[in-house]
Amino acid sequence: MLRKCESSAENVRTFALACMVLHNVCLAMGDTIPKKLDLSIDPATNEKRNREKIREVLQMQNCTKVRDSSSEAENVRTVLTEKLWLEKETGQIQI
Repeated sequence: MLRKCESSAENVRTFALACMVLHNVCLAMGDTIPKKLDLSIDPATNEKRNREKIREVLQMQNCTKVRDSSSEAENVRTVLTEKLWLEKETGQIQI
């Protein structure tokens, strides 16, 4: 979740749904990411890492930025954002 999906278009839908299911399971179980797995924090200094350092740790390849102008993609992102924020605010999983 910390990086751009570099998979084929056919797999993106499955990956997104799997992430949503895992997100809901974690919320239901009251689970959080273990500190040693949180790549946004440097374990040596306990300071927040910047985006470039996280990309380096993940060994991500450099690629050109893509702006998806699809209205359907925008609608999906908007719905997911609203759903996840609602869950965060209420503490309840929305199905």
